Amino acid sequence: MKKQIKVILSALILVIVFFMVKNIFFDKSPKEQIFKIVNNNVQTLISDIARQDFSNSMAVRGIENVTVLEQGIDFYYGGKGIAPSSQEYGFYYTEDDLPKAIWCGVKYCDESLLVEDGNGYSADFQHNYYYTEKIRDNFYYYEAHF
Repeated sequence: MKKQIKVILSALILVIVFFMVKNIFFDKSPKEQIFKIVNNNVQTLISDIARQDFSNSMAVRGIENVTVLEQGIDFYYGGKGIAPSSQEYGFYYTEDDLPKAIWCGVKYCDESLLVEDGNGYSADFQHNYYYTEKIRDNFYYYEAHF
């Protein structure tokens, strides 16, 4: 009986270690995954945008929600954590192909807060951080930390 418990515990520990190693070394970041989603599904996304029917986009693995906004179309990827240390990720389509402040904490913020930051633009305000980067024409990655 003791031997069976040791075997089960050893197997459980190995499974836990496997998933920890996998998550640390092999899972792609949300940014990498979002860039891949857009580039691999651009025709589906563009078609849905033209029809204003996002049923095909919602079937794409990784897209949790689609919201039509004044600034563009928000394709929400997901988030983690709870305030005051939550993170939200996604991408958006903008007809004018300019960076937008789609997610700035709980509400949308003014584009005038965006400043150049590496390959993209960021905004820091009221303990919140927002970053956006062009993926391809009209599509931008975003992440928000608040």
